[in-house]
This record gives sequence, C-alpha cells and structure tokens, in this order.
Amino acid sequence: MRELTGLKDSKLNQTSLQNKVTIDCHKCEYYYVTWDKDFPHGCRVMHFKSRQYPSQVVHSSTLGMYCLSFKKKDTAITTP
Repeated sequence: MRELTGLKDSKLNQTSLQNKVTIDCHKCEYYYVTWDKDFPHGCRVMHFKSRQYPSQVVHSSTLGMYCLSFKKKDTAITTP
C-alpha cells in the first residue's frame, strides 16, 4: 500500500512541475502572425492557425504534452 502512495506522490510532483513550464510562441522560429482576425496565431511546422497560441493548442489537444517542435529564433543581428 505504501508503494502506491509513493507512486501517486511522484506523479503529482511531476504534474506540478510540468504546469510551471511555459513555451513562448513569440520566441519560436515557426510561429507567425496570420493577420486573419478569426485565427491570428499560426505554426509553420504543424500547419495550423488558431485563436490561441499554438503551444496552448498543442498542450490542450495532447492531454498535457508540450510542443516538441519549439525552436528558438536566432535573434542575432547580422550586417552585410
């Protein structure tokens, strides 16, 4: 019985840790503004537009998984 309690506690800790993770789509290379007033946010990798940020759609659609396609934008300024 004690092992089951430990297992539940570890799952709860893992879930609470995951809830603290946030993905900022604005910092992702694949995020874009669609300029469609009904679906203003888009993801080039997953090929969809939505009212919410793509990372939020992925999180709610996959029962808690986070976007695995996130790639941080290269924000370095280059001069010719």
